Amino acid sequence: MATRKLKSVLFPTVMAWKAYAVVIVAALLPAAIMAAVGVPQFGAVERQARERELRSICRLLDLELAGSLESMDAALQAAGAAEASPAEQAWALHAALQPIVDRVCAAYPGVEVGYYSRTLGLEVAVGRGSDVRPIFRVRSPEDFRVYQTGRPETTYSSADRGILRGPALLTHTYPLYDGDELVGHVWAGVEARQLVPGTVAAASGVVATAMASAAAMLVAAWWLMNALAGWEREAAARRTAAADRLAAEVVYELRNPISVARGLAKIVLSEEDDLRRRMWMGNLIRQLDHMSNIASEYLGGAPLGDARGELECRARPGSVQ
Repeated sequence: MATRKLKSVLFPTVMAWKAYAVVIVAALLPAAIMAAVGVPQFGAVERQARERELRSICRLLDLELAGSLESMDAALQAAGAAEASPAEQAWALHAALQPIVDRVCAAYPGVEVGYYSRTLGLEVAVGRGSDVRPIFRVRSPEDFRVYQTGRPETTYSSADRGILRGPALLTHTYPLYDGDELVGHVWAGVEARQLVPGTVAAASGVVATAMASAAAMLVAAWWLMNALAGWEREAAARRTAAADRLAAEVVYELRNPISVARGLAKIVLSEEDDLRRRMWMGNLIRQLDHMSNIASEYLGGAPLGDARGELECRARPGSVQ
């Protein structure tokens, strides 16, 4: 009983489920199209914004080096390590450049930055948040396209070429010149998975908005269908009442001719001597009585409301019974 009542409330009309399906499709289809087309575009915009940020970080590293130490060679000379062994030069550059890297990492958390010396073939200063990295990682200059083109570039690659591949990085590399000589580069990179939350948030926002719109439209459709069902019931009740009143009027009006015909049949019967004709007239009177009883039962039991009272007021006092 409860299930039937709930079903009647949720599906007041036969077409309710079709209306709900149309509402859901109309609300969610644009959101699906937007998510399929717009969210990737949003991801591309966010990636472009990240690329601009990485370029600005690399430029900042270059300016910090030029402003405080002038160049890597000047840093070595200031530390008295210009003629030292490669290992001592690496430590001298690390001591001079790591404070710059630490400041930049503090300003841009989650971004990996560093300095690379082409002469030593080492990453001499690296900052990557709380992740542990070797202080000096040996990388051949041939591993970087920047030494082939001499121009800044942005790459999307794996951070580790070992058996266990590290997370993919979006990296911008910026060349460092000492005069006309390309002596090294700086880089800034961010893990690609950091680009996902913004894209997921955009997709979630689109889907949540579509679901809210679908819910509101479903409520509106449910209310409208219930209202239409109520209007339809009221219209059907009015039509039924009108039909009942018309039928009652017809039946009521038929009673008078039936009564007249019965009276005339009785007069004829009282004056008729032929036995066969008296039998025919008696049968006719019985059929007229049966018709009168049917009319009386209909008028007495039909749900006519005020119609019966109106018909009684219109009764003719001189009718023959």
